[in-house]
Amino acid sequence: MKIALIPARGGSKRIPRKNIAPFAGKPMLAWTIEAAIGSAVFDYVLVSTEDQEIASIATSHGAEVLLRPQELADDVATLFDVVRHTLDVHPSLDDICILLANCPLRPADEIIRAAKVWRQEAVPALLSVVDYGWTPPFRAQSIQKDNRIEPLMPDWHALKSQHYPKAVCPSGAIYWARRSALEVGSDLYVDGIRGFLMPWHLAIDIDTFEDLRLAACIRHSLDHGFDFFG
Repeated sequence: MKIALIPARGGSKRIPRKNIAPFAGKPMLAWTIEAAIGSAVFDYVLVSTEDQEIASIATSHGAEVLLRPQELADDVATLFDVVRHTLDVHPSLDDICILLANCPLRPADEIIRAAKVWRQEAVPALLSVVDYGWTPPFRAQSIQKDNRIEPLMPDWHALKSQHYPKAVCPSGAIYWARRSALEVGSDLYVDGIRGFLMPWHLAIDIDTFEDLRLAACIRHSLDHGFDFFG
């Protein structure tokens, strides 16, 4: 049995009620539910939440709901805790695909593409990743209280960029895992996890209002035929 798990707690801090905040004409959560259902990859689509309003929105858009305990919805609980709760409630579950609600630009086509890779490769977990932008992570600086900056990775910072290894940034857009791997792991980065490269503009995670505005611009561009690969 394969399910899409969409974690959606009600107590987000940086963007209040982020998972159901309005985004391009519908609650943000609805974009992920509709992409999951539209992919026709899953036996069912499940939203894990402690919030009744989120649960109502989830069911109205075609998802099933797993109400989680309140202690799995605070700032201390991890996504891994939520996944383990889901596995405990559904002992017949084999493969699980986590689709974060704050990645509303991930389309059904990318879920289908990831599912094909998942079926073809005998790996314990598969995580969507994107290329870093114009600045490699090895150039990162830490900023001090007096606005002085210092290299976070001084050994790498001294090298020319052509000597840097290939680096990618993880995204919560798509994450596949096998039950057997999660049951022996201590977090979602299980031993042997592989990366699934996605276009950056489809894998954006929304955590801040700046992210939200950028994602809205991308959504508008996609809806009006802008070609990000042209």
